[in-house]
Amino acid sequence: MNVKTKVSVLIISMTLSLIGCGGSSDSSVAAPTVLKGTFLDSAVEGMKYTTATQSGYTDSSGQFDYVEGEIITFGIEDISIGSTLATAEVTPLDFNALDDASREKHINMLRLLQTLDNDGDAVNGIQLSAGIGAGDSTVDFDQSSAAFEADQIVIDFVAANANVGLISETQALAHFANTLNATASTTIVDFTNSAWVEWMRLDTGACVSDWIPTTRFHTFTGTTVTATLFGDTINSTTCIKIPEAQTEEVIAYTDFFDQVFVCGLECSYSDLNRIFFGTDADGREVETFGSYDTESGIIFNYKKIINNPGFPGENGFIYEFKLIKE
Repeated sequence: MNVKTKVSVLIISMTLSLIGCGGSSDSSVAAPTVLKGTFLDSAVEGMKYTTATQSGYTDSSGQFDYVEGEIITFGIEDISIGSTLATAEVTPLDFNALDDASREKHINMLRLLQTLDNDGDAVNGIQLSAGIGAGDSTVDFDQSSAAFEADQIVIDFVAANANVGLISETQALAHFANTLNATASTTIVDFTNSAWVEWMRLDTGACVSDWIPTTRFHTFTGTTVTATLFGDTINSTTCIKIPEAQTEEVIAYTDFFDQVFVCGLECSYSDLNRIFFGTDADGREVETFGSYDTESGIIFNYKKIINNPGFPGENGFIYEFKLIKE
């Protein structure tokens, strides 16, 4: 074999070797692990979902497929419900991190989903009929509960697709509370020696304020939390921030956000995602619910004043709070 032949054979051998290595390398790249999550307001069957790699409809257990780290978008066919980080459990409350909407938007979602249930019994799961919402993207969830039920588009949509009229806010929240109470009890937030900044937004019906920082909650201890007021509050007539004298008070967990923090220092998902109907520490009849967003780490709280015997003018006011860890 002459030199030229030897070189040619060597080049061919090296080329085949490189091709072989390349094929081996490509085949060794592991496919991403596809995980299972569940959409809950009860388990919802027939909810459309899309991620960067997965798409389809939730099954009879409310399950969907996703890859860790993906954003997932849900809809009643073409009616968008919301987007959030895909996790093992998703509820309408989880959509807050990406749209920071009013809690009434999420109440409206709960009302419509439960209304559209095939057999009218959300306790045994919510089943959406195939094709509901196809070609329709006009339902507006981002309005007050009263405006939502008076919205002619909503009225017509419910009449065409549901076996019952739009269920009440109270009924929807009561059902959702039972769903949240049945979720896992693993501790997800430990408040020990932590400090959080509180922001507030007020909706009086006549005006809506911006989010403003109001109270800093210092060190969570045994049974109380110390709160220091920055010196800002919201005028209930104009919804504009006004100064207020700085104060400090010690609040029992049972009174803090209407028992949302009755769990104390170590709180689970079901502790922080809960609904309270009753009388608050100020003697007002209220509807309150809180939620913890696993993506942003923000705790949200919504309070509607149903009846204030001492100040009837406050009836119907909605206070929204978010706690952001320092």
